[in-house]
Amino acid sequence: MTSKEECHLAYESFRRDRVVYNLPYKTPPPPEDITKIANYGKSYKDRTFPYHDFKKFKNLEALYFSTDDSTSISVQEEYLDFVDKEWDRRYEGFWFFNGNNLEYITGKNYIFLQWWLITVEKNGRNRQTNPTFVDAQRDVFYAWDFCQEDKNSFGLVLGSGRRYGKTAIASCIGFLDTTENSDSNMAIQSKTESDAKGIFMKIIKSWQKLPQFLKPIDTGETKVQRRLVFDQPKTSSKDVTKIKEYIDVLGSEIWYESSKELALDGAYCSFIYNDETGKTPDIDVNVRWNVQKECLSRGSKIIGKSFMTTTVEDMEKKGGANFKKVWDRSNYADADKETMQTSSGLYRLFIPADYGYMGHHPKTGEPFVDEFGYSNRAAAKMYIEQKIAQLNGSDKIEYRRKYPLYEDDMFLIDSSESPFTLHNLYTQRKYNDEEDVSRLLRRGNLYWAVKDVEVKFVDDPDNGKWLIYGMPSKDDRNRFVNRDGVKFPARTTYRMGVDPVDDRTPTSGKGSDYVAYVAAMPTPEHGNSAPIPVCEYQNRVKNPEEMWEDMVLTAVFYSAYINPEQNKGGTATWFGVRGFEGFTMYDPYDKDAFKKQKKGTPNNGHEVRTQLINDTAVYVAEHVGYLGESDCYADFVFNRLIEDLIIFDKMNWTPHDNTVAWMMTLAACKAKIYHSMVIDTPNNIIDDLVKKRPIAKSKWQN
Repeated sequence: MTSKEECHLAYESFRRDRVVYNLPYKTPPPPEDITKIANYGKSYKDRTFPYHDFKKFKNLEALYFSTDDSTSISVQEEYLDFVDKEWDRRYEGFWFFNGNNLEYITGKNYIFLQWWLITVEKNGRNRQTNPTFVDAQRDVFYAWDFCQEDKNSFGLVLGSGRRYGKTAIASCIGFLDTTENSDSNMAIQSKTESDAKGIFMKIIKSWQKLPQFLKPIDTGETKVQRRLVFDQPKTSSKDVTKIKEYIDVLGSEIWYESSKELALDGAYCSFIYNDETGKTPDIDVNVRWNVQKECLSRGSKIIGKSFMTTTVEDMEKKGGANFKKVWDRSNYADADKETMQTSSGLYRLFIPADYGYMGHHPKTGEPFVDEFGYSNRAAAKMYIEQKIAQLNGSDKIEYRRKYPLYEDDMFLIDSSESPFTLHNLYTQRKYNDEEDVSRLLRRGNLYWAVKDVEVKFVDDPDNGKWLIYGMPSKDDRNRFVNRDGVKFPARTTYRMGVDPVDDRTPTSGKGSDYVAYVAAMPTPEHGNSAPIPVCEYQNRVKNPEEMWEDMVLTAVFYSAYINPEQNKGGTATWFGVRGFEGFTMYDPYDKDAFKKQKKGTPNNGHEVRTQLINDTAVYVAEHVGYLGESDCYADFVFNRLIEDLIIFDKMNWTPHDNTVAWMMTLAACKAKIYHSMVIDTPNNIIDDLVKKRPIAKSKWQN
């Protein structure tokens, strides 16, 4: 096959539709004239990103800006024609044949590769040089382009491994964004003011090496310290005057700030670069982002964007935990149907460490990224896993956070900080994702088909408050008996636990959610040896009476006894008012039947809290993850519960509604299943995940 035929094959097989993480990105259509695409007809080894001859260009630039007024018309035309083409590429993107592929890169990616010099180590010395094309970095530019074009997006939050080049990418994007429009302001915040200054000085170093046509007029300071201002020069010269004829004064600037939450409060910004947001232990970056959003908007109109980048290396010190709040709020798939925005306003992007991982395998010499910039992910993943296998305990956790192969790896917690067997939770979470167990869940609502007699379920994928894995059988639905005007469940097949809210004006934040779980008790019919969560309710409204009534609906539908948190008595009281008092349980931990006066389990005493933690720890250790004796994975499908169990802070229960609700559920089931015991959690939680495939189960889908 000839070189031209190879190019035609690459052209015909090009895909415009891409999915970057979960962002649906679509490239422009390829040029109709294939011969106009860079590298067309070149040999395979010569089809790489085409860098300009920098020395030749500098000579041309020097001639054009010559001070002796002897510049020839041909030189002027050659220079201006060159510049016009570069500006077209900056705004329209660039097409080139790369090996046996046709590649499209965004305009910002093109400028990054062609003109944005970065500092790299070479032969033992730091040198400024061009970045190389890498597929993983290309995808980041795709994701940014998607966010920039989306008028409902405040920007991008990027989580990745170390040495990925994210600082250089974000700095270049911020500079280009600021210099594309007049009166634009770029602010930089990092984990410390010193770190922010370091990024600013890297931008200055790259800016100084740019060609004149990419350098708007600045105030002309010889040493830029804190602000780079693109405004009228303080002094004029013939050179400056000539440049001014080509580029207007922008009135824009780039500067850095301290890391404090309120550092940008009241400021106008068109671009904010947040560096190392997952490594900022003394600052709540979630609070800081809420402040920054006001700098990037006017009412409902978004007037600026933010780029957040980080690795996560200190979940225990709360830097990573605060960043996770932003991350959890930034899932494009969770964007509200009315506001068209995520909770944070941002979209998140995870780049696994094996994607774009640079270097060679020390033993085989196999490159992790080939000469065309394409990742050998299998080789890189194998190498990273080999490095992980050499480590133990906290060293292993730290390495996986620095070089995450999976999204959850970024937020690993040292097992010494958690009362639960984290390995089981991570294994279960990975299985749920790989097997897409979410397809087995039904989102919908419960309602009274016959008031106080019959509850029915209706699917509502967009606004349903209930997420159901297991429907009660028809024999178990709406089964209750009336004893002296008080209704009691007529079945013991299901149990409920609730983490309630009694306040009529819930505070903002995760701690105000009203969460409940329903568990299927072990029965011959179900065939389970431990309680299985089959229903998740999670909601937030201003009037708690709506939630209390939702609990009545749930309890009646499942014919379930319910164990609310005793400290907040609104739920139990409401059941009494509604005539369903028999559905609420006395504290299962109270062994003295004569002292049972309040419904539910208290969770404010040390002894009870220890009991709840221990019972949950036993459950996670024995009934979550891969179940060797059964040769399958657990029926533990609610990922919000898993994620909350992973980050559970035994010293602060307030944010952990899901975990507390599940604790209440397990306490409701305890009479038949559990005994109190303290277990030792293994320190080494990141053993190789079991690769044996599970036995498929569908018995809960009635």
